[in-house]
Amino acid sequence: MSHRTPSFVLSGLVSALIVAVLTGCSAAPAQPSASTGTGQRLAPSLVALFQQTLERQKARLSPFEKQVLERAIANGKIAAVDYEEAFSRRTACMKQAGYNDQVTKLPTGIYQITPNPPAGADPKAWIEKWADTDKKCASGNLIIIESLYRTQQGNDELLADPLEVAARCLVKEGVAPATFTARNLEDWLTKQNPPLPFNANDPKAQVCFSNAGIAVGVPK
Repeated sequence: MSHRTPSFVLSGLVSALIVAVLTGCSAAPAQPSASTGTGQRLAPSLVALFQQTLERQKARLSPFEKQVLERAIANGKIAAVDYEEAFSRRTACMKQAGYNDQVTKLPTGIYQITPNPPAGADPKAWIEKWADTDKKCASGNLIIIESLYRTQQGNDELLADPLEVAARCLVKEGVAPATFTARNLEDWLTKQNPPLPFNANDPKAQVCFSNAGIAVGVPK
């Protein structure tokens, strides 16, 4: 199971391009592959995705996660109030552990988390400890629910390739040219070459990356 790491918000801690995959254990393949841009889907429908997650992860799901998924199957979608509750549980746990993250709500309803390392802290050691605590706090409530809610809110075609999700969104939103593809994005993410034909920090671009479960940041 992989957990989202909001590394794009750490641009103040490092000087290079930062990229991370945010997908949870019920989401699409996390890493770019030779199948980039194939149009493969996660499931025939959103409800089918909820059902297969419930079936495959049932032994590992918390009672709260099971209830959310059962409601989602019955209603056809994950309710915003259920996502809010999942996020609230994670946030309360983090605050109890002494972390006070900056949170921004994107137009899709997904929360963007910005860790706030204290002055003088060793960036690498602090963020590693933060990430470990974040994973523990999000387990049993936010990880799977956010992954599915992210797909529901920003991937209506249920595309399995996160890079394809991002590339299509970037084109649709007018951020990237019509010729921009998942392969172009993969080349940039892995090689930082050639340069992107748009500003990766553009708010619309950030929403598209979030829709795909990818965190991208370029230090200004």
